[in-house]
Formats: sequence, C-alpha cells, structure tokens
Amino acid sequence: MPIPYLVLLKRFWWVIPVTLFAAWVVRIDSLRAAYKRDAAACQANFAQFAADVKAKTELARAEDAAHKAQVERDQNKVSQESDHEIRQRIAAAVAAVHVRLQPAPPTHSSGGGSSGLSAAPDPANDPAGAGAEAIVPTVDLTICVANTVKAEGWQDWWKSVQAVPR
Repeated sequence: MPIPYLVLLKRFWWVIPVTLFAAWVVRIDSLRAAYKRDAAACQANFAQFAADVKAKTELARAEDAAHKAQVERDQNKVSQESDHEIRQRIAAAVAAVHVRLQPAPPTHSSGGGSSGLSAAPDPANDPAGAGAEAIVPTVDLTICVANTVKAEGWQDWWKSVQAVPR
C-alpha cells in the first residue's frame, strides 16, 4: 500500500507550482505598490525642495536688491557730501590765491628813503603763493590750485566711498 501523502502528491502535484507562482505574484504586486508609494513621496519631496529653492532664491534676490539700493544711497550721500566739501575747499583755495597775489601794501621806512638795495623776497608761508611776486599767471595758478584740491578731494572721496559697508 502506498503512502497516502505520495498518492496525494502524485494526483495534485500541480498545486505546489501554482501556489508558489501565486505567492510570487502577490509579493511582486506588494513590491510594486511600495515602489509606487516611494516614488510618489520622492516626487513630492522634490517638488517641495524645488519650491523652497525658488522661494529662497526670490527672497535672496529681493534682499540683494534692497542691499544694493542701500549701498548706492549711502555712496551717493558720501559723494554729495564730498562734492560739497570739495567745492568749498576749491573756493577757499582760489580765494587764498587771489589774496596772496594782491600787491603788498607799501611799507614806510622810518629813514625816509630807500637804500637802493633790492629786498629779499618774502618767504612762501602759504602753498597758494610763492613769495612776494608770482612768476606764473594768476589764471594758471588758479587752475593748478583747483586741480590740486580736486585731486586731494577725489582721494578723500574714494576713501569715504570704500568705507561704506557693502
């Protein structure tokens, strides 16, 4: 007499591969569903990341534009102040040139007359003048003094503009 299990196995042998195939299909389907969920979550995370990057980029651009405008306002303020100061310094230096080039009032000696000797020139006490008599025409001296004051003013302006925080 054959063993009853072997009889059943001979008669229903096809059940084992069908069961294994069904289990494999169920496992594959559950894996596919899990991968779909993971892919959807990944796409949602990426969409959120892209939206965050876009929002932060726009915010950074707005902050950068505001900062740029503030720096320009500060630099323009420094430039206007420097321009006003340079103009005042030019006016003062040109006035000093004209004062320096005016003829000196006559000196009265107590002896009543001149000794006939030429006097030594007055020393240059002021950068706008070079002694008692100028060798260079007044117009040229005025231009030179104005250009010197402008150059010094530009140096001061550049230092002031560079001191503005960026």
